[in-house]
Amino acid sequence: MSQEEAIKKKANPPRINNTILGPAESRSIHWFVGIAPDWVSPDQMTIIGMIGSILVFVGYALTPRSSAFLWLASFGFFLNWFGDSLDGNIARIRHIERPRYGYFVDHSLDTIGMLFIFVGLGLTPHINMLIALSALISYLLMGIYVYINTQVNKEFQISYAKLGPTEGRLILVIGNIVMYFVGMHSISLLNFQFSIYDIFFMICIIFLLILFFGNVFKGIIKLYKEEPPVKYTSPDKRF
Repeated sequence: MSQEEAIKKKANPPRINNTILGPAESRSIHWFVGIAPDWVSPDQMTIIGMIGSILVFVGYALTPRSSAFLWLASFGFFLNWFGDSLDGNIARIRHIERPRYGYFVDHSLDTIGMLFIFVGLGLTPHINMLIALSALISYLLMGIYVYINTQVNKEFQISYAKLGPTEGRLILVIGNIVMYFVGMHSISLLNFQFSIYDIFFMICIIFLLILFFGNVFKGIIKLYKEEPPVKYTSPDKRF
């Protein structure tokens, strides 16, 4: 195996994407890559994905002026999905990967994109900023787990409980539609006022935290069995 092949194998571990929308998404991605002109590059798709995240932020930030800007945020989610789903797939299908560059740029910009999206959510009149930032933290915790698990177990699992980034975007777009047509509704809970969207995001936070801690503890137990403690014997006591 050449050095270049070794780098590709290390930087491109097997991907596990067992999500609800996975099969349909995979077919649509392969269809687009098949008809895309040769000049369409992974870097262009990465830029489109980042522009999508910025549009989501702008749409949410302008929502206090008019709820119609929620449609801009939803369009941003589509662009984000389009770019983020295609950048790596174009490289893999066309065999033009830059493994370390792609891994570093993709996940770094994904993190920045999530910052735009969740801070934008907190700027809307529908969701409390503290809850939006808590959702961001819980999402980033799962992201950290995914990256650690990828390095330790050499498999890139991006789906948990049949859900992945694509399903997350779709849920948020559906939320945008509900916010546009339903508007603001508050619920009193423990003498505090929460919007119905705050309640939904608190449920999502709890779900993500359960996933994170459950997978961390499961990983610790698995690795403990695979690599049991080794009793240390000092050199002086070996003879």
